[in-house]
Amino acid sequence: RDKSLQWLSVIQDHNNFVYDSLKMELISTGFHSSNKFSKQAYVSNGYIGLRTSNLGFGFSYDNDDSGGTILNNSWPLHNRRYTGAYLSDFYCLIPKLPATNFPELDKDGWPSVISAIPYWNDWTIEFIDENDVSHKLDASDNTINPDTISNYTQTLSMRSGILTTSFIWLDRIKITTEVIANKKVYSMSSVVIDITYVGDMVKTSNENKKSFKLIIESKLQSETGERIDLGDYDFLEDKGVMYMQVSPINVPYSTAGISQTVHINTYKKTKFLSHQIVFEDWNSNIENCRSIRVTKLVSIHSSEYVSDESKDPLDLSMREILNIVDSNSVPMEYHKLKILHLNRWNDFYKRESFIEIPSDILLEMVIRSSLFHIISNVREVNVNPDRGLPVSPTGISSDSYGGMVFWDADFWVLPSLLPFFPKVAKNMLIYRNASIADARQNCVKHGYEDNGMVCYPWTAARFSNETSTGPAIDYEYHINIDIVYSMMVYYLSGNFNEQEDGFNSDTFLRYTLWPRMSDVCKFMSAYVKYNDTMHRYETFNLTDPDEYANHINNGAYTNFAIKTLFGWAIDFSKHLDIEIPERWTDIFYKMYIPINKNNITVEYEGMNSSIITKQADVLLNIFPLGSFNKQTHYENMLNDLKFYTLKQATDGPAMSYQIYVAVANSILNHGCSSQSFLYKSVIPYLRLPFAQFSEQADDYNARFPPAFPFLTAHGAFLQSVVFGLTGLRFNYFIDKGKIEKCLEFNPKPLKLLPGGISIRNFKYLEGVFDITISDDIAVIDYKLGTNTVVIKVPSRECLECHKGDLHSFEGSEEDDLHDTYYLNPFDTLELELYEIEENIPGNIAECKLISSLNKGAPSELSLSANDGNNETHYQPYDMKETNIIIDIGPKDSTVLKGGTIIWGERPAKNFSVYALPNTKLLDVAQHILVESSLNKYPHLTKREYDFKLNELEIALASGKIKAESFKNISMLLIENYNVEVTQPYNKKLDYGDEVKIPSSNETSFDFDYTK
Repeated sequence: RDKSLQWLSVIQDHNNFVYDSLKMELISTGFHSSNKFSKQAYVSNGYIGLRTSNLGFGFSYDNDDSGGTILNNSWPLHNRRYTGAYLSDFYCLIPKLPATNFPELDKDGWPSVISAIPYWNDWTIEFIDENDVSHKLDASDNTINPDTISNYTQTLSMRSGILTTSFIWLDRIKITTEVIANKKVYSMSSVVIDITYVGDMVKTSNENKKSFKLIIESKLQSETGERIDLGDYDFLEDKGVMYMQVSPINVPYSTAGISQTVHINTYKKTKFLSHQIVFEDWNSNIENCRSIRVTKLVSIHSSEYVSDESKDPLDLSMREILNIVDSNSVPMEYHKLKILHLNRWNDFYKRESFIEIPSDILLEMVIRSSLFHIISNVREVNVNPDRGLPVSPTGISSDSYGGMVFWDADFWVLPSLLPFFPKVAKNMLIYRNASIADARQNCVKHGYEDNGMVCYPWTAARFSNETSTGPAIDYEYHINIDIVYSMMVYYLSGNFNEQEDGFNSDTFLRYTLWPRMSDVCKFMSAYVKYNDTMHRYETFNLTDPDEYANHINNGAYTNFAIKTLFGWAIDFSKHLDIEIPERWTDIFYKMYIPINKNNITVEYEGMNSSIITKQADVLLNIFPLGSFNKQTHYENMLNDLKFYTLKQATDGPAMSYQIYVAVANSILNHGCSSQSFLYKSVIPYLRLPFAQFSEQADDYNARFPPAFPFLTAHGAFLQSVVFGLTGLRFNYFIDKGKIEKCLEFNPKPLKLLPGGISIRNFKYLEGVFDITISDDIAVIDYKLGTNTVVIKVPSRECLECHKGDLHSFEGSEEDDLHDTYYLNPFDTLELELYEIEENIPGNIAECKLISSLNKGAPSELSLSANDGNNETHYQPYDMKETNIIIDIGPKDSTVLKGGTIIWGERPAKNFSVYALPNTKLLDVAQHILVESSLNKYPHLTKREYDFKLNELEIALASGKIKAESFKNISMLLIENYNVEVTQPYNKKLDYGDEVKIPSSNETSFDFDYTK
């Protein structure tokens, strides 16, 4: 676990970062006078979201541009990034956006993007010292001298959802701020500022006595909102209540009411103005008010939050605050609300979900932060049942992507929530179901038959009509099937509570899933065209998930998804005893899947070998859609994994390598590349100190600035662990013509993660399970529930036995290559794990701890060098000497006979090999770690010995040890071995028409101990 700390040291902004794994706290210990989006924390409860400055309070625009042009936000707003306050579903309408893909559609309907409400955590603190010099803390002022700030910490607790900022200002005043967006009472938030005088008192004679003053200003200004119209606002001086009403621009029928009150724990020698708290002559009263606590309670209601349209949001927020003020109970109410908030977060981890990766502190931190960030941006209750819950790629702490809803919600976030928070998934489905009228009108608009078919637009917000940001036709048609897929897996998860939901599994199938599936089938049936020459159905003028290739024909993912959709329709129509058109069955059997003569699925018609894919595309046919296909061919899947591994863009969006995790884990019986892909999905994209994913590996992409924080990647990472590494899938089988739900479980050893993973409170079929994969066994513990569940375990003994034909007119359904288990409540299923092979038999270096002492190319990790996958490589940053260290473990008796290197695209000119026996590691420790506190021990115990070696390995991995220091003590086995290029570079393989997997250069060598 300690060795995994090496990977933290290569993550962006790792300096001044601390992770307390026991408390689950993400801590920044370095104050930066400038504000930068990737270093900012936020609080959110799924209804209210608030991004914060480095001070913990105050509105500010980003002003840290030290690395390039990163101040502007992503498409389509391209506005200056800022610490904004947001409400879920608070969308405006704008005639024309700064950037759109299809401006010609503006005439048909205005685009809709999220509005930002006035910033309710806006404060300034001014200290006027005894010399009448003014010092001011204002987040919008980028001239704050960092030398005036000491003992700085900003702590985001993933266990409690509370953000705390603490520092000493001017060496005299300690300021601690706590911000909460209440996770139990969604309309309420709180800010507490504790100010304590910790400096020395200035001693002067009575006649020359000088005073100092403290001024705290609480502000609520419409200027800190974005895309809003200001309504009523005032300050009720007799009540101490400030309120404001706003509307999203061009949406007057939607309003938000913000009401707030401020309480101070001392009143002596204090003046109150409409927005200021002034402590006059603070020093003369310092003994009575050395510590000042300012407590702000904020109530926010909006039209979208209130299901009863007769209730005014401002009136509701005013009433909520005035009830507290009139009872003179602000401090008491704050403590009550905080306890409710803490209890709800405690429930999340004790009752809903908890995941452990005991061997790796980084991956465990990321899986927990992914859960935290997603939970923070969604909610289970207080969702309008006629509206549902829209979830954008960046949640409600940012207006990246305009806060719109894409396939990210349906395909990446919702499935990650299903095993833990099915109620949230239900609310997200309601949002899509509520927009049926718009989706149907999109079809009619483009001349399709008005028969109930639907066509969802690429982007949605207040409405789901097509706009200039997201057309419904001639673009990413796959979103329609992605939405059906989300409903499909929700149904297959079986997590229905009839008493709470008002419906059961059968009701959902008949009245929600089947109608939407049928509606999309109607559209796709009209959209695809039959090719009389090929005897196949084709698609035209579309864009697949790989948006580097726009408006192409026969996109592999879209075509495969259409085939999968009609396969579902065939199965479910039989289950429901509903007759479907013959054309639907014909499309299923005759849908064209572009597979070339080399048995590689080409991403689109006319693709050549020069392709670089923006993100996982073809591999989505294997995960997640491949689970539902009974015509898979192993060699085709393997070739697709190999080819597209080589073609994945290193600067693509942060939800690609998670798919490679799942695919590699399911179809490879050797190596550990599923885990090396997992690291690759994290390290280039994660931003510290608050463990948020950026959309891109490069935050300084001026042309396409990244969205932030990127919830899509958090959802993808959750899926890669919960489904990818475990082989868990929600699925079904047919028994006597009827659909029967089953849970697929396909675990295998995780060589890079000794001790495996543990998932608590996995929910399936209204039951609760604990799932553990250790080094040798996998266990499913059915700890709560009433239903017998069917668990199908695919055979790993004969992966190549999957020899289906996607183009068979008869379907060529393969034999069921599963073992079937029936698990009853309170029983346990224990499986012995399949023994993973080595890529090269007898390779003792495969999947061992590896470290590079030199910088790698962007997004490159040394783990890829020995993960047993010939298509993953480690590419150094430049052409200089590169040094890699592999710890093959405590095998001193092993005789090293030789080795093999399978090179990437650029083989080395020569290489040398050194060996350091385990018995000599202590010598290295003594020579290199001279300053280590461990050196004080004259005689090391076994535990101390291991500890010292562990410290050495961490130092090596973290680049704290120079290569020459290591070489001087090591045994030289091979020196300057010249590499013979067996496969010269062939330009046609990179730029030619033929799409094939290139052969690798391979160098084998022997060790000669006689020299």
